[in-house]
Amino acid sequence: MKNTVKTFIHILIDGLKPFNKKNISTHITLISIPVLVLLFLNFSVSGMFRAFFGNTQFVQGLNPNQFTFWAQAYMSACTFFFFMIVPIIVFKLLPIKMDYAYGMRITGIRRHFVVSILIVAFMVPILWISFATSGFNNFYPMYKPLTLKDWFFYECIYLPLFLPTEFFFRGVVLYRLESFFPGRGVWVAIIAYAIGHLFKPLPEAMASIIAGYVLGMLSLHSRSIWPGFIVHVSIAFLADLFAMIHSGYMQRLLSI
Repeated sequence: MKNTVKTFIHILIDGLKPFNKKNISTHITLISIPVLVLLFLNFSVSGMFRAFFGNTQFVQGLNPNQFTFWAQAYMSACTFFFFMIVPIIVFKLLPIKMDYAYGMRITGIRRHFVVSILIVAFMVPILWISFATSGFNNFYPMYKPLTLKDWFFYECIYLPLFLPTEFFFRGVVLYRLESFFPGRGVWVAIIAYAIGHLFKPLPEAMASIIAGYVLGMLSLHSRSIWPGFIVHVSIAFLADLFAMIHSGYMQRLLSI
């Protein structure tokens, strides 16, 4: 028994040997990525919104559709917190020697915006066909507005969350991983991005692997998250629009 305990302790210590002052930034980055993704998945769901605010008079007075609206606002706030604010604080303490460590540059990326437009154009027929299937129709649209004004405000709180999403997965995480593992960073980042789609429909979750690669390579080549953000936010908007059309909600709104 004593030897078994010693062996177990030796195994644990052996796994900590790579940690030293020279590569502490690498290991903290690798640990922080799954931690932040898991915290986001746990705290951003509507169940946590209900747990935190369910006893308030405001939330108790909401109907199911209104609850979905404010739960989305809460999720968007969580996205900014876990995927933008926290990473900036953590990684600011562990800087890397890269001029584009945050991927926020806006100069010299005009031709990459053209690539973004082409990607979106390519995705339009795929999205249209996909959202005509029952697999997506049973999941989307998540919010069912009563007026076009309601839908507009919902999109205003929904679409901005793709900025911190791109900032995290195709910005600080991707560039740090690429600096640690040249030529392989995008593949590591894909794993974390795919995990973030665990509760999505299976086709969408599987597609996140391809999307993670395309958006990751676009970010690396442009040294900016903005072309990928244009792609992501455009596809998200089109997905909502096509879901509204195929489900019949858009026709109802236009007839009001």
